[in-house]
Amino acid sequence: MYWHVILPVLRPATATLVITLTLAIWNDLIIPLVLLTSDSKQTMKLDAYSTIGTHAYSTSQLLPTVVLGTAPLLVVFLVLQRHTAAGTAAGVS
Repeated sequence: MYWHVILPVLRPATATLVITLTLAIWNDLIIPLVLLTSDSKQTMKLDAYSTIGTHAYSTSQLLPTVVLGTAPLLVVFLVLQRHTAAGTAAGVS
């Protein structure tokens, strides 16, 4: 009953929740900054943060880091977009 009735109804809400949680976890800066001590275990956000200097930054280093950091989020959004759009369209009527 769960797989045939409840899950199809909850699919848009679940897709929206997955997108929101992925963005929140991916964009977290403080916890990895405090907990990670090794440079080899840095997250993409910390890597982008480390390329920014005190008074200046190099766009040739920052832009590829930002693009590589944004690509997985874009993939998650594109995969789950149809579920979110279907839930929005179903709620309008």
